Amino acid sequence: MSTISRNFTSGDTCTISATPSSGYSFTGWYENNVLASNANPYSFTVNANRSLVGRFSANAYIISATVDPKDSGTVSGTGSYDYGTTATLTATPATGYNFVNWTVGGTEVGTSTTYSFTVSGDATVQANFVIKTYNIAAVIDPVGGGTVSGTGTYNHGASVSLTATPSAGYTFVGWYTGADSKISTDNPLTFTATESITYTAKFAPTYTISVEYDNAKGTAAFVEQQQEND
Repeated sequence: MSTISRNFTSGDTCTISATPSSGYSFTGWYENNVLASNANPYSFTVNANRSLVGRFSANAYIISATVDPKDSGTVSGTGSYDYGTTATLTATPATGYNFVNWTVGGTEVGTSTTYSFTVSGDATVQANFVIKTYNIAAVIDPVGGGTVSGTGTYNHGASVSLTATPSAGYTFVGWYTGADSKISTDNPLTFTATESITYTAKFAPTYTISVEYDNAKGTAAFVEQQQEND
């Protein structure tokens, strides 16, 4: 707190003025904690000793945030802040997205999901996110038993369709994860990308069994075998 003083003769006119610092506004002249005037400058006729206090208040500023791309995440901590206080913004990515960085006017200001700064005016901060990508791969078992199309890199939520094509002399058996975990015999196999994954496309060789018999003396037939669960 600083004080200035000057002597005046009774009947003189005294004029005082206040100049707020950056980030502050003048709120008025007070005497004995009572508002004497909010004029600035303030002039009055001197007829007694007076002790006036010039009061200032911090300006309030709006801190807002945008999200790019749309609906890729949320930001908490926006609102009204007084000059000189600390604003803290927190970015939360939506499902299928990763947080990238904070930018102001196109310039990066932070890479942590939490960004704190001293308020000096209205500000808009942008939270940038990127969609997750996944590698969808396939292994052929046995090698040479066939091919698989549809593998590659997919965005989160994209539809994936894997098609198994057996080589000559082979038949497609099914899709597996791990060594022996059979998940489907669908061909093509269609699913939504939510993680990186490798499927094994299993094929089996096909053989021809021929049986010769004299139908005048009897018959022969193949007996269907009950297929074991993989």
